[in-house]
Formats: sequence, structure tokens, C-alpha cells
Amino acid sequence: MRRWLGFAERSGWVLLLAAVVWACGSGDSKSSDGPAEVATADQQGDVGGDVVGSDSPCVPSCAGKECGGDGCGGSCGLCCGDVLCVAGQCDCVPSCAGKECGPDGCGGFCAAPEPWDCQVPLPDDSDQGCAVGLLCDPATYTCLDCLPACEDLQCGDDGCGGSCGDCPCVGEGCCAGAVECGPDSLCIVPPLEDCAAVAACVGAEPVEDCTQECETAADLTSWETYWDLADCYTECGSQDWPPDPDGCGVTCFDLQIQCYKGDATCGDILACMGACEDVSCYAECPTKGTAEAQTKWAGLVQCLVEACPGDSPADCPQTALEGACLEALNTCQE
Repeated sequence: MRRWLGFAERSGWVLLLAAVVWACGSGDSKSSDGPAEVATADQQGDVGGDVVGSDSPCVPSCAGKECGGDGCGGSCGLCCGDVLCVAGQCDCVPSCAGKECGPDGCGGFCAAPEPWDCQVPLPDDSDQGCAVGLLCDPATYTCLDCLPACEDLQCGDDGCGGSCGDCPCVGEGCCAGAVECGPDSLCIVPPLEDCAAVAACVGAEPVEDCTQECETAADLTSWETYWDLADCYTECGSQDWPPDPDGCGVTCFDLQIQCYKGDATCGDILACMGACEDVSCYAECPTKGTAEAQTKWAGLVQCLVEACPGDSPADCPQTALEGACLEALNTCQE
């Protein structure tokens, strides 16, 4: 008897708990075969969406939206790259005006005829929105069948049958004497073998970087001869190169004849001057002559300078050529 009572005492809590559970499950409450259904996370959709029961199918709402939730746990679309979705719209406007390909500024690519949607993968062999087999030129954003390779180059083959430019190049960083395309497709100063070549390289208005390039390309004798002549012109007060042959051209004649040596005769020099229409042409003519021709020409000029001082009448040179300087003229024309 005591053993049964002991069991009853120990079992009383179990029976009491069962009775309570039975009482709570019965009564006037609406019964069902299981717990009441609630909308799942998928049915709720995006944050702020309505909770929908299983007996009311969810209808996605994407009208006027290009991104964000559809109200049913799905998506109305994604924005490309790092572009944010703001109020159902991707917060970026693609910039593709005048572009056939290349980045659109919103994580996608411009593409012809329609911009590329980042949700649709580009073909593996498409280059930044170009049709298969074409390449996107990053300089013009056009699709080409061959992409010229001219970055940092000034001349030479562009790899597509064209050219990266011709020498001499014009503009900043280009020297007057940079007339050859080097092996690295850059315009270079060729070897300067005489004073005249140095003068042509440096130009009438020397630029420091160009002067250094010309010095590197010149041999020492030509370089020193050039600067001796340049100093003479400067001391004489000439602003031109070569200077007026009637002025500093005579004063600096001995140096000039070392620098400029052509193949023209003295008669050719006179004919050249007769055809000139400006001072620069007139000054250049004597530099085309041989040393002998320039010497004869200088003798004629010196005769005219002595025969016709600064206050002489305008017809003095012609009178001198027919008289005092006739012999020098005939010597020049021999």
C-alpha cells in the first residue's frame, strides 16, 4: 500500500499537468487540426510589404520600378555595380551619348543599338558592348575591327595598317630638328654632323629641352661652332637667325662661313636674293653657298657698304654696281 501511495504521489504531478493541458485545448475556442498559418518571410516581401495569408495569393507590384522588392519577397530588378536603389529607381543615369561602347558610368556598358543591361551577361567574346569580333576604342568609344596601339607614341605603325603620326612632330615637347621616327616609335633628333644642322635643330627660338636634345645629337666641333656664331649674332644685336646679311652677316662672316656651307655659287646667291620677298629669305640665301661663293658674296657686300654709307641716296647701290663695285660683281658672277 505504501509503495502504491509513493507511486501515486510521484505520479500526481504528471496527471495534474495532463489535466491542465487537456482543459486548455478544449472549451469554446475555434479548433483546428494544427496551429494557425501565418505568412512566411517570402510572402511578406520587401520591408514594409503587407502580410498576406495563404488564402490570398500575393501579386507582385513592380509598376514604374526598375529595382527593389516586389512586395512578395521577390525583386523588381537589380542596379549595376555599386549603384544604389532609391525609391524603386537606380540612382544613376547612364551616359552613352555619342558612344558605341565602353563604360556607361553606372556599372554597365554602352552598346549598340541598345545599352547593355547588367542583368544579362555580355557574350564572352564581346569587348565592352561591341558586337562579336569588334574592339572598343577607349579614345573614341567606337567599335573597330582593329584597335590602334599608339599610346605614348608619336610615329610609326599603329598595328592596324595606319600610322601613329609623322615626324617632325609639332607642338609642346617637339624640337625643330626631330625629324626621324626612332625604333621606339618616338620622333628623335638624328645625328647632327655640322653647324648648320645644329642651327636647324635648335631653331630661331631655342627651347631648353630641345637644346639639350640637339646638343646630345651633335658632335663637339659642330656644337661649339654653332654657339660661337650664336654669341656673335647676339653681340652684334641681331634678332634674326641667320641675321640680315648686310649687317651682322658681315660682322660674323668668318664664323658664319664655318657654319653654313652649301653648294650654291655666288651667282646663285644673287639670284636667290632677287627672288626673295621677305627678309628671312634674303638672309638665308648666302648660307646656301660654298665657302668660295660666300667669300665672293661677302666681298661684294663689303664694297657696297663702303661705297654707300648710311646717308647715301637710294640709287647709290645700283650706281656702285655699275662703277666702284663692278669688278666685285663680275667676280661673284663668274
